[in-house]
Amino acid sequence: MQQSITSKEPMLVQQEGSRKSPWLSAWNDPVAGLRSFSSCIRLADIKGDGDNYLIMADVSKKLRVYKGTQVLWETRFTDIPVAVAVFYPEDGKNATPFMAVACENKIFM
Repeated sequence: MQQSITSKEPMLVQQEGSRKSPWLSAWNDPVAGLRSFSSCIRLADIKGDGDNYLIMADVSKKLRVYKGTQVLWETRFTDIPVAVAVFYPEDGKNATPFMAVACENKIFM
């Protein structure tokens, strides 16, 4: 189903039957090389500058931070990451959040 970009109405995706949904179908690109669990994908303002960055730990044992489509930072782990968490310290004085990555029985911060 093709839709006009110039339309003033909200884009709705045709679902099974005649119902329309506000949800867009996911885009899949097997060439991109990104494979991750949903628990390893987060959006956060990691620099405290008001911009959200995509934080993704994938099954190739890499943690990447994206701004738009550009990789800003990348590191490797020895084990496959199973979860990523972004949180603020309890004191509330720091506007920059902490990031924790769980890999098997370890948590990296």
